[in-house]
Amino acid sequence: MAKDTAILFAAALILFTLHFQSTFTELVYPDAKDYAQMGRHLMRGRGFVTSYITPLSLSIEPEIPHPNLWRPPLYPLLLSLFFRIFGAEDRVVAGLSGLFFLLSVPLVYRLGRRMFDRPIALASAALFLSNPWPLHYSVSGLTEPLFLFLILLFLWLAYKGDTS
Repeated sequence: MAKDTAILFAAALILFTLHFQSTFTELVYPDAKDYAQMGRHLMRGRGFVTSYITPLSLSIEPEIPHPNLWRPPLYPLLLSLFFRIFGAEDRVVAGLSGLFFLLSVPLVYRLGRRMFDRPIALASAALFLSNPWPLHYSVSGLTEPLFLFLILLFLWLAYKGDTS
């Protein structure tokens, strides 16, 4: 099982690297840009604040930046840590979402292995890797790869099937 996982992770890393180098130029989604600026605010010690203006937030705090009332805090927190390590750049935001794409591949395999058997697990991981949407989101800077990873991790930990 460890050998299969390593091979799948290596294949995912190669696929992600090729996709990242050929498609990524900048963050294009407004949500990704919002998460990135929240991560920068956190990195600079300003807390969970945003420069993104919404009517609700202006009614609470008219000054910018103001408290963020609608974004979950985990992703901006992780971004702020990655910004401290690698610098506050768009490539780092895309790299973080790519990391969760890469971590999801072994989880898809292991969950398939735990629930079914090796051929089903390999087919599931291959289908995941060949699906263009997870690959697209892997360089988007959005939270979808993180949430997918967390859901897969939860399912893998929660499943009580025969693990032999």
